[in-house]
Amino acid sequence: MNTRAFLLATLISGVVMGLLGGLPLISVLNCVLCMWVWLSAILAVMLYRNFEGTKPKVTPSQGALLGVVSGVIGAFIVWLISLLTRNVAMSYIAQLLSATGTNIPDSLLRTGASIFSLFFDLVLYAIFGAVGGLIGAAIFKSPAPAPMSTTVPPAAQYERPAPVFQPTVEPEPMQPPQPEPPTETEPPVEGQPPAENP
Repeated sequence: MNTRAFLLATLISGVVMGLLGGLPLISVLNCVLCMWVWLSAILAVMLYRNFEGTKPKVTPSQGALLGVVSGVIGAFIVWLISLLTRNVAMSYIAQLLSATGTNIPDSLLRTGASIFSLFFDLVLYAIFGAVGGLIGAAIFKSPAPAPMSTTVPPAAQYERPAPVFQPTVEPEPMQPPQPEPPTETEPPVEGQPPAENP
């Protein structure tokens, strides 16, 4: 996996997950099977493919890992937001405890609730983040390769051009030299010497 794309995707989706799951009123939708958690994990898979550039296929294990890391980041952000808004929640819990006759020091109550909330969110967000990552890997998978064409092109495309033959001039066979026919000499006339051949 591309480390840079992985970190960017999980960080962005984790922040979105933490804000949606920690802010008042909006976080109520998390009661629906931790909706913001697995939706943000799907966002992490989508962002990872976009940051990668080539949009590779995300395997189920990679999608689950993206979702788990996003869930852990989101759980910490939810915990930080709860530290800022815990005064209202702690006062409500203190009223409930005082109504039942249980007296717990305020500092101990705040510390215990904070630690329990962080541990509970880490486990819950990691589980539902992995589920969302698996869903994202199934949704944003690479398209199937195009099927190979089975059409056979015309046979004329496969015909090779006829070879061009250039006429070759064959040399004439050499004939052996023929002997010259003997020249006929006229019989010498009586009284004249015979003519000499030149």
